[in-house]
Amino acid sequence: MTPWANLFATNRLATKRMNLNYISTIIIDGEKVVKILEEDVARDNEKWASSIVVYVVGT
Repeated sequence: MTPWANLFATNRLATKRMNLNYISTIIIDGEKVVKILEEDVARDNEKWASSIVVYVVGT
């Protein structure tokens, strides 16, 4: 039997060139502010344009 952790041993983001970068929090007047770049939104719109998101709840 394969241990649970070994099922994902080869599925690491860094090995698939999908590195995560830390972006520090911007606080203006005590409020956290998010800066979204237009080119990021455009790229993500193309990627998700033909996607279906499903959320199933049941017993």
